[in-house]
Amino acid sequence: MFGGPCMVAQEVDSEVFDFDRLESVVDAVLVEQRKLASENESLRRQLADRNETLEELGQRFSQQELRRCDALKRIDDLVAQVEGFSTLASQTAGS
Repeated sequence: MFGGPCMVAQEVDSEVFDFDRLESVVDAVLVEQRKLASENESLRRQLADRNETLEELGQRFSQQELRRCDALKRIDDLVAQVEGFSTLASQTAGS
């Protein structure tokens, strides 16, 4: 009367499910996934490069800080010597 249960199920399946549309959506999702994976890899490389740059800058900063401290110590020593000479000159002039 209805052509059997297989015929009805097959007709309903083809009406309800548009397999071409599903395939195109799956293809679009795969393309987007590949694009995002590529972008993700690129961003990871950029992050690694920036981390490396930050590490290098941190090391350079530490070296410059050591040089600055050394320069300040030498300036303090020179100022102390000048003060010592000034004191000695005052004492010599006052004698």
